[in-house]
Amino acid sequence: MEIKYLKNKDIDRQKWDYCIKNAFNASIEGFSWYLDCVCEKWDALVSEDYMKVMPLPFKSKYRMYSILNPFFLNYGGVYSINKLNQDIVNSFIQTIPAKFKQVDINLNRYNKVGAKDFKTVKLHNYLMDLIRSYPDIHNDYKNSFQEKISIAENQKFIIKRKIEFGTFLLFLENTNEYITILKKANLKSLFIKLVELLLINRLAEIRGIYTVDNVLVSAGIIISFQNNVSFFLLESNSKGKEFFADALLLDETIRELSGRNLILDFSSVNNKRTNQLYQEMSIFKAEYSRIKKKSFLNILGS
Repeated sequence: MEIKYLKNKDIDRQKWDYCIKNAFNASIEGFSWYLDCVCEKWDALVSEDYMKVMPLPFKSKYRMYSILNPFFLNYGGVYSINKLNQDIVNSFIQTIPAKFKQVDINLNRYNKVGAKDFKTVKLHNYLMDLIRSYPDIHNDYKNSFQEKISIAENQKFIIKRKIEFGTFLLFLENTNEYITILKKANLKSLFIKLVELLLINRLAEIRGIYTVDNVLVSAGIIISFQNNVSFFLLESNSKGKEFFADALLLDETIRELSGRNLILDFSSVNNKRTNQLYQEMSIFKAEYSRIKKKSFLNILGS
């Protein structure tokens, strides 16, 4: 199997996106337009006329090249129209050009790896299988989560689908630290650009929980692609947290999507409160790998 290294300008984007769309491990994060948005730079490894591809997101400074996951790119690795095995994934990893002195990226959960000269760290994310009926899923909630839903329901909250992005941004500005974090990292404009792209491509929608007085107390961005659904962001203000509006939003989304061949992925939700909530639900762990290049430079930087 021949694997070619291609610089960004030489990538056939039509063939690339065809592979990502039809890959058995397809992901929004693999599309060229998504990578263009979130990566400072990216090149690629390609095999069998784009039947198998691997993006290489990288940064360069003083002629030092490092492959790193940028913000908003949770996973990378090899995408393939046909099934993968560890030998194929290893071949891709070993083909990463030597000019990249540092490598530190997360692979998607379908990439089994044990490549020479790379350190592999096993990590986990949390998923929910939505093919079961809602009553079955609900019965597996921990008592603490069921109690939170009851508290929220007693508030007579109103659930709205497809709230405006501007409304959501204003809500974030006024209620939590997320936008502050983005501002400090100079990522707010990137966040806005990415969400707008997802909305334009009809791959995301924003849902909210309102009080009877029409005050937004909790909201989340939900991304859907093929059989994968994920909460890109889920945030609440003080009232929403007090009365567990976020738990209600999670539960109502699960109620709507249950009974379908879908996987709900919680990996994008990254705050202590939400992490606690979904661990009270009916979830399972999925293993994925983080690979690091074993090099002197990497040891110095760790």
